Amino acid sequence: MAFTPPPLSPDPIVHVVTMPSRAGLGAHVGAERALWSSGTPAGTWPAARLPVPLALALGGTPPGLTRNQVSAELDVALRTWSRPTCSGFRAGLAPDANADAADDGVNLVVVHTTSWPTELVADAPAQTVLHTDEAGNLRDADVHLNAVRFRFVLGAPSGPGEVDLRSVLVHEIGHVLGLGHAADARATMAVSGSGVRWRSLEQDDVDGVCALYPGAGDGGCDARPCPESFACVGGACQRAGERADLCAPCDPSSAGACEGAGDGARCIDPGAAPAGAPLAAAGSVCGRPCAREADCGRGFACRPTTAAGDLQCVAADGCRSAASACAGDGDCPTPWRCAEGACVGPLRTAPPPTAASPAIADAGDLTPAPPSARGSGCAEAAPPTRGVPCWTLGLALAALVAVRARRR
Repeated sequence: MAFTPPPLSPDPIVHVVTMPSRAGLGAHVGAERALWSSGTPAGTWPAARLPVPLALALGGTPPGLTRNQVSAELDVALRTWSRPTCSGFRAGLAPDANADAADDGVNLVVVHTTSWPTELVADAPAQTVLHTDEAGNLRDADVHLNAVRFRFVLGAPSGPGEVDLRSVLVHEIGHVLGLGHAADARATMAVSGSGVRWRSLEQDDVDGVCALYPGAGDGGCDARPCPESFACVGGACQRAGERADLCAPCDPSSAGACEGAGDGARCIDPGAAPAGAPLAAAGSVCGRPCAREADCGRGFACRPTTAAGDLQCVAADGCRSAASACAGDGDCPTPWRCAEGACVGPLRTAPPPTAASPAIADAGDLTPAPPSARGSGCAEAAPPTRGVPCWTLGLALAALVAVRARRR
């Protein structure tokens, strides 16, 4: 029986404002404001402060993980928000810092292993604290990870209290750049997710970062090499043997088989490959939803993979050079096998399931507000087609607190 993670407690943004003024905040995003369900972003980083440096604080490391592993996951998570072709947001991994979380201009990821600060929400898996100036510009961001209550792992949770480290980091970095919680339940910035779903950005997330930081994507790992122990697959960094992501072996009969590649990702059959390049014959691997070639990265093409014209990123070499490459069945984890140099799952024998993956809660009420309450103008009687702009950020902050003396 598959493990169903228990609900997680909230990770509300603690937004500390020096003055109530929002002067200057809406100058470059006013045209998109009608798309927001309520309020305004917590703030945005001024162009002069990009790329935003984020350092791992010296001290605690999640039990069972090395410091290098945590740094690498943070590096990959930071890249995620810069990869969309419309995103001008930039962030980078800074050297480890010997500092405390405070309004000091040093942006930190702090891992708490012995006690969870009393001023943060009890039993939250993570929480981000933002500081803005009187003009509404972000000036300091600190991410807190609760390794006292939760066990952070490198992949889908498989036991009580476990949570995927990269998923949490990608979500929290969304808060760091100024996004609140999304009303779209499929978004990475939504209050709930499952497994490794939060590793990818959905259309709501992309619309959000591109509205706040319009620009051009940074090209991903095709332009900047991945951390050690990661491979560049379709412009994104993957650990060897990564599950549920682009080119990973998958079972078409399993719900959420490709959830790490995005909400619209699916298992691809061999017939989906570009002409002259059979895709790991007699097996299935994950695609990734796309709208154009630029969404796929070097070595991949955006191709229709169903009779309805569903577009997915497809490897030109049948995934033989991806993170799940193999020389024989022994190189593939059970129950996958090696076919033409790539680990593959079974071919589709029945229509793919429509049931959602087991959900975990990151924050607040798990029941999205009805469309009439969101103010988005988007009808959602049925799930919208991926790619239709329907950005509905849920930006109600859980707490508005004063800076405590210890955080100054």
